[in-house]
Formats: sequence, C-alpha cells, structure tokens
Amino acid sequence: NGITSFFTSLVSSAAQNDTSGEIGVSSLIDTWIVVRELEEDVSKKRIRGLFIVKSRGTGHDSDVHKLILSDDGIKLMPMNDESTVIANEGKKIGKNVSQGQKLAKQDKGE
Repeated sequence: NGITSFFTSLVSSAAQNDTSGEIGVSSLIDTWIVVRELEEDVSKKRIRGLFIVKSRGTGHDSDVHKLILSDDGIKLMPMNDESTVIANEGKKIGKNVSQGQKLAKQDKGE
C-alpha cells in the first residue's frame, strides 16, 4: 500500500565497521546506505563517503563515492584510490572488488 519507512542509526567512529547489531534489521530493509567519514591521504582532508551495503531487487553500484553537501545541493563524486577510512584504522578502501583485492594482497605482503 505504498508504505515507506526511513531508519537512521548513529554510531561512534570506533563502531562504524561493526554491523553485528544490525543483523536483525537487515531483513527488514530493502536498501541499506552507509555514510562514513573518510580522510584523503594526500591532502589529509576529511570528507564523507557513501556506499550501498545492499539494495534488494536492484542492480546497484557498490563503490564508495564522495558525498558533497553544498549550497548547490547534494553531489556524489567518484572516490580516488588514496582515501582511507578513519574508523578502520587507516585501511584503504578500494573503488571496486578488484582494487579491494589488490589492497588486501598488499596488506598480506604478497
């Protein structure tokens, strides 16, 4: 009947990567969007990153995008490969699965 709900959850930066508390909620929602604080390696500038954890029944992009809020509105921009998640102890986020796999190999020293 056209019912829409919007849920938000505020978590501390230390708990941003722990989704265990949302396991029961995941089955209730069709689209799960995450906004996180990121830091660019080169400029050390703090930015917001947005990505879709899941979106039931839709083809969606799983890349992390820069979220820019300005007087002109909301913009989503592609991330460069040099951004890190502050809440994830500086581990790099890949733009896609293949980039993420490369970074995982680098962490293991391969």
